[in-house]
Amino acid sequence: MQYNYDVIVIGAGNGGLSAAATTARGGKKTLVLERHNLPGGSATSFVRGRFEFESALHELCDLGTPERPGTVRKLFEQYDAKMKWHLEHNLFHLIVPGKTDIVLPSGIEPFCKKMEELVPGCEASVRELIRLGALAGEAQNYAMSPKSNKLVLMTKYADFLRLASLTTREGFEAIQMPKAAQDILNTYWCYLGAPPDYLDFLTTVQMIYKYVYFAPGQPDKKSHNLSLTLVDVIRRNGGDVWFNCEVEKILFEGDRAVGVRLHGKDLYAKHIIANCSPATVMGKMLPDNVKPPVQSVKLANARTIALELETMYVGLNRSAEELGITEYSTLVMSDTDPDDQYRKANGSDKGVFIANCLNVIIPEASPKGTCTLFFTTFGDSKEWGSLAPRDYYKKKEQRMNDWVDYYEKTTGITIRPYIEEITFASPATFCRYLNTPNGTPYGYQVYKWDNIINRLNNLDKEQMFKGLRLTGAACENIDGYNLCYLNGNIQGKKTLKDAEEDQ
Repeated sequence: MQYNYDVIVIGAGNGGLSAAATTARGGKKTLVLERHNLPGGSATSFVRGRFEFESALHELCDLGTPERPGTVRKLFEQYDAKMKWHLEHNLFHLIVPGKTDIVLPSGIEPFCKKMEELVPGCEASVRELIRLGALAGEAQNYAMSPKSNKLVLMTKYADFLRLASLTTREGFEAIQMPKAAQDILNTYWCYLGAPPDYLDFLTTVQMIYKYVYFAPGQPDKKSHNLSLTLVDVIRRNGGDVWFNCEVEKILFEGDRAVGVRLHGKDLYAKHIIANCSPATVMGKMLPDNVKPPVQSVKLANARTIALELETMYVGLNRSAEELGITEYSTLVMSDTDPDDQYRKANGSDKGVFIANCLNVIIPEASPKGTCTLFFTTFGDSKEWGSLAPRDYYKKKEQRMNDWVDYYEKTTGITIRPYIEEITFASPATFCRYLNTPNGTPYGYQVYKWDNIINRLNNLDKEQMFKGLRLTGAACENIDGYNLCYLNGNIQGKKTLKDAEEDQ
């Protein structure tokens, strides 16, 4: 067989671009195939009128500073990707109408002191949470290193494994954190789409620690710049990225993946990396004579597709300062209890939303004298999918009116008279652009039985076929921009190791 490439990557999302950058820099002839005309998947932007809107990134976790870099900054430096970054010094502004209105700062000392001010007596438990988060990050880096040893994990990092055995609620109780403090920190559940009774404590402590220690971050010029920069890395290292090229099938020789078919043309490679949901690979991309392993089917059926999103993008002809918008990230919650928040996020009462104003961090993110707002809540693909076309657009219009009213009511900030551009993305919109089940950007719902540790321990077992590796939000590192970049890097390194073993 004549191979056209060493590695073909299906999908130019975060995981796919990171994997391709890794294999290209590793000296492998790499091709990325993307069905859209732009790279990035969720990491992109779009233009309406004179505004360029960030499509999905709320904030980067684990970025850090040049002096104290986090994983994301280190990874982009490793790729020799030239990026300008911005940091936000507050974590979020939390509003529970009639009950709570607080701003949490980043930085360990300001954060711990603010939590103690808000909930007297909680500081010891908050500091223990920070300690566990630092330990978890160190342990996970060791667990994912080529020289990791399970015996060391069980001894030196015993607390790391214990964290994964608890739900977030159980973990907070174990460190004796007061309920009021738990409710404030559980605000972060919406970033992973899993409430504290679902989400494992390990994921929670790492996420909180990384936001507090490194501060939330943003790339200059929207997340689309992240994608374009990685495309540049791939091409500078001898690889290529083709757009408007949807892969129809993965080709096999016996039980090994050896290529792809697109537009009726077959391309062959020694290794395939699919930045796709496992459900998409098994349901659409395998030839009729190739069946997925029974274990892979059972695992996919055991998992639940994660939450779906509705997003509204607003361009305003006033600056953030003129409108009185002072915080980048505002989270409005229906109640202080996260279980109630989760129920309402999944029901018809959309009492939960995140509002981001990028201009607070990057004033030049929109034309001078203007600003943009980016609203997110959870959606229901069944609700939207059952609508007739005319009702679909009516529902979008109604949603936009409701959201503007709710934002003005809960924040006290008037925006309606200043709206110049407004558009809305339903789960159907995300399904069309992301090509994921129900349009979810989250992959699979995270549960205690299906957490990062369990997925890492079963990483090789989840590889369906020889010559084929999967990356993205549905994989072992779960969802999130930073985790998808990291997962792509891991799968790229494993592919390089596969290539060495083949030789």
